Amino acid sequence: MPVGPARIFSVLLAALVGLSTPAMADEPTQVEEYFPDQYPPSGARGATLLTGGLITAGFYGVGLGYSFLDDGNQGASDLRIPVAGPWMAIDGLGRCTENEQPDCSALFPTLRIALAVVVGLGQVGGIGLMLEGLFVPSGPSEGELPPLPSSGPQGPSAVVAPVITQDSLGLGVVGIF
Repeated sequence: MPVGPARIFSVLLAALVGLSTPAMADEPTQVEEYFPDQYPPSGARGATLLTGGLITAGFYGVGLGYSFLDDGNQGASDLRIPVAGPWMAIDGLGRCTENEQPDCSALFPTLRIALAVVVGLGQVGGIGLMLEGLFVPSGPSEGELPPLPSSGPQGPSAVVAPVITQDSLGLGVVGIF
């Protein structure tokens, strides 16, 4: 039996795989810092509102452009209505057009429905981002000073804690009254 270069290579490769050991290195851990007592910077509100508006306008533009390209379809004109239009257009976009009638397959109506769903989800997501921008709490502006931390509780406060001894169980109330 002739020993060719392919056979030698395969034997060497099998020997290397068989003799290799698994890596013993640990996966690197990513340090995530979270500061619950800090608010986003003051510019976060405007940036979030602008981003949400641009996303909504971008997805509306895609639907609007398609509605003018496929004007012969029943549901295409519904895509011109912001936010609700893509959901209203699903029924009409799922039907075959006059040009597709003789040999209509499910491919083109399915693609049109998928486009309407993506456009609708993009518009709703952009509006959700705008709403978050309206309601997100933000930190002080550049010229403002942050509020001073309080030195303690301002009014009455109480903590209920379990009390366990050798002979009894109970609850204790500790606080400022």
